[in-house]
Amino acid sequence: MALLSPANCFRALLVAALAVSPGRTQEDNVFYSRQMTFRIPFQVDPGDRRVQKVLLSVSEDNGRTFQPAGEAAPAANGFLFRARHDGWYYFGVQTRDQERRLYPPSLEGTAPGLRVLVDTVPPDVVLRPLKSSRPNEIGVEWDIRDDNLDLSTLTLHYRGDKQDWVPRNLPRQLSGQFYWDPGLAGPVEVRLQVQDKAKNLGEATVWVRGEGTPVHRGDPGPVRAEPSLPRDVRKVNSTRISLNYKVDDVGPSGVKAVEVWMTRDTQDWKLQVTDTTRNPPVVVDVGTEGRYGFTLIARSGVDLAEQPPQKGEPPQIWVEVDLTKPTVQIRDVIVGRGADTGKLTIRWQASDKNLSQRPISISYAVRPDEGKWTPISEATGIDNTGQFVWTMPGGVPYEFSVRVEALDEAGNVGEARTPQTVKVDLALPKARVIGIEPAKP
Repeated sequence: MALLSPANCFRALLVAALAVSPGRTQEDNVFYSRQMTFRIPFQVDPGDRRVQKVLLSVSEDNGRTFQPAGEAAPAANGFLFRARHDGWYYFGVQTRDQERRLYPPSLEGTAPGLRVLVDTVPPDVVLRPLKSSRPNEIGVEWDIRDDNLDLSTLTLHYRGDKQDWVPRNLPRQLSGQFYWDPGLAGPVEVRLQVQDKAKNLGEATVWVRGEGTPVHRGDPGPVRAEPSLPRDVRKVNSTRISLNYKVDDVGPSGVKAVEVWMTRDTQDWKLQVTDTTRNPPVVVDVGTEGRYGFTLIARSGVDLAEQPPQKGEPPQIWVEVDLTKPTVQIRDVIVGRGADTGKLTIRWQASDKNLSQRPISISYAVRPDEGKWTPISEATGIDNTGQFVWTMPGGVPYEFSVRVEALDEAGNVGEARTPQTVKVDLALPKARVIGIEPAKP
């Protein structure tokens, strides 16, 4: 009986990995996992007594270098591997015989037997209603972002209030628009779902009715569509909005009051606040997130004032209340080896409907619980590219946590931190004998 050969090792790994890996590609040795911990089985001919150990090695730099990841007796039939972060892991297998010879002697320069992408982040799905000029027709548009998307899983379902979901075929593409006649009276709930290659599920739902008008979830009654946002809309992260103002052309009778009129759609205007103090600013509490238009009317001491805003008239100012923090996920943090020694690659995913320009800031901390974060100066206020390579200066700790923050235009800050500390000291200490001397009795 021969020792376990690389081909047999790898074939055994692949056959068994199918049972535990959530996804695979057409490449026989490529798998995707949404779990950080997974088992990598192997098989050794039980009649072969020369195999002492089976050794597993892993590469986190696309197979350039390998590090030991575990060893097991031939009868163990598998390794339990825990990934440190999202990203690619290349695996190789060696056997060690009774004379401590390895086969193959080295994994450097060899093709990996198994490649696994750990991906714990679901696809980012955005779904919006569309207006249609045709009677009884509804429409939606979508936008999907994911590095490892499986577009064959893209599905659309719709239903009326408290009804069963009905499937509908649509083009399988990252973004698009789709119209159809649902054959239903009243509002319709639409759901878009898609999986990535690791079987993470991303989805979005929206209520629509005729002409693509959005409807509040849980209250499928008709509401007006919000108008398009002007470019100079102001964004705030509080429901209490402070409106500063100035009154011009004041007559001898002075100013009796300042009225604040509010609208959501320019169709309905309501008198929201009457400020009799005449001391700006005036504070309006709108209560919830959303888009609000304001127009101020000054009333003189003899009760003369301009006409209140009429239906269809635009406001003096639009304000969008945004209380939602950006969503941030750290995909992986990779410590450079070889030619990349001293570099740290940080990959993230950040999304928000109102992300600011250059919204990303990255920092690190030895003791994150104490709140003492040190900003990475080159990564403060950078573009949302999803990746930053940091050339670490001297004096950086050998182990620390990483934080990625994202800022939106309303001032909300979302963040993500590495679940475990990042160890940047990858040196392997080696001991050697430099001399001997008699031991004292």
